[in-house]
Amino acid sequence: MLQNLKKSAKNLTSVQGIALMGMFTALYVALGVVKLYITPDNRFSLTFLAMMASGYFLGGIPAFIVGAAGDVLNFILFPSGGAFFPGYTISAALSGLFYGLFMYGNSGRKLFGGLVISKIVITLVVSLLLNTYWSSLFSPSGFYVILAGKVLKTLITLPIQLVLGAAVISMMEKTGLRRRYAGRI
Repeated sequence: MLQNLKKSAKNLTSVQGIALMGMFTALYVALGVVKLYITPDNRFSLTFLAMMASGYFLGGIPAFIVGAAGDVLNFILFPSGGAFFPGYTISAALSGLFYGLFMYGNSGRKLFGGLVISKIVITLVVSLLLNTYWSSLFSPSGFYVILAGKVLKTLITLPIQLVLGAAVISMMEKTGLRRRYAGRI
């Protein structure tokens, strides 16, 4: 895993890597416009697809940056009414890092296993723990009350995210995009 992090850091110095980071950040912002509210406090967004793709193509460190930059740009371009809070930016960045850690450099079954593991880790660490904690800082409801709502949301959205993620990765694998660009980034 640490070797993949070092390898992914090289994408920060190549023109193609930086261009792809910009493309994935723009995709993150575009997908961030589409939000489905499950409850007033719990929403479903497709931004995970951009972070997943950046982790798959570029690795953990670039995907970390894509997640952070995408979150900040989403807030600037499409504010949701509240003040900016960096905790959610940390959560988005960590999600990108986890996608890169578990998916970068893998193919076939190992790649899809990495997708499942990354989604489980992101769900447990980022969505259920960190985001619930961030929400509890600004809510009169306690941590466990918010957690109960997030667990319900997770039970609904996790299978959807896994199916969408697998479909996108499968299409990218079939087109050979990563193989085509692997020698350049």
